[in-house]
Amino acid sequence: MVGRVDLQIIEGNSGEMYPFQCHRANDPFKTFPKFSDDSGIYGFADLSHIDENGWTVPKVLYVGESHSFEERVIESHEKWNDAFDLNATHICILKLENSSESERKDIERDIYLKHAPPCNDKSP
Repeated sequence: MVGRVDLQIIEGNSGEMYPFQCHRANDPFKTFPKFSDDSGIYGFADLSHIDENGWTVPKVLYVGESHSFEERVIESHEKWNDAFDLNATHICILKLENSSESERKDIERDIYLKHAPPCNDKSP
């Protein structure tokens, strides 16, 4: 059974709005084979904060890019434990089919500059 997927808009420093598919962190992520070989941006986030208007305010804990979610996110990730220690509630995916590494890095950097994720060791 596939878990619930939430759409979450995450804003970049440029003002660009990125539509992420966010999966609850306790979902069995390996049951999402549709992401296996896709490229794009991923992140770990705390989506438990709601503003006065009832909108989710994402706290981005880590952001990264990959040519293959299978290799980078699904199999293992060195920042899982750090993000979960900071109350990560969701794994967020922005699929970017046929994207270049340069395009992915630009988006990764845009999100990083806006949110300064605490689990990123350095600026992308």
